[in-house]
Amino acid sequence: MTYNPTPHLRQHYLSLPGKTEAGWKNVMRDPYKFNRLWRHALRLELRDDPPPIDLRRIDLETGELHQEFMP
Repeated sequence: MTYNPTPHLRQHYLSLPGKTEAGWKNVMRDPYKFNRLWRHALRLELRDDPPPIDLRRIDLETGELHQEFMP
């Protein structure tokens, strides 16, 4: 099964205080913001690059490790 983290990242983003759908749209347009949010959700150091490849397969909702992910 191919894992797409975007729906879980959206859910994580909107659960943060003061975050809105408009803000989510901005995150989706800016790869650096998207990567920082992804790293925040995985509790990694906040940087502008994507999480390490092996951590990109972690399901943010269940913690399950998927074999593949959709970049």
